[in-house]
Formats: sequence, structure tokens, C-alpha cells
Amino acid sequence: MGCRCSERARQIRTAAGAAARGDFSTTRRELAAAGRTFAEDARSGALAKEARRLAAAKLTRRR
Repeated sequence: MGCRCSERARQIRTAAGAAARGDFSTTRRELAAAGRTFAEDARSGALAKEARRLAAAKLTRRR
């Protein structure tokens, strides 16, 4: 399983919009889900793998 960064970004955007509307139950639910996916990605090593991939891409662009 790969890093779920885009899913987490969507959850955070949804939570921010819900907070702006005053819908705090949705905010709480979306932030909890984002926290769970972050913890799962950290445990599985997907975050480290994604970080290495991004660092390699950055080095490639510099050359």
C-alpha cells in the first residue's frame, strides 16, 4: 500500500471547510480519519518511502 497523502489532504480540506461552517462533528470525524491514515502510513513505512521518492525527484530537477 502506498502513501495516502492525497486522501489525507482531502480529509483536512473537508475538515477545514466544515469548521468554517461550524459543523464540528464532521471536522472531528475527518481529522480523526486523517490521523489514523497518517499513523498507518508511518507504521508501514509508506511515509519514509514517499519522502525518499520526493527527495530523489528534487535532486533530479536540480541537475
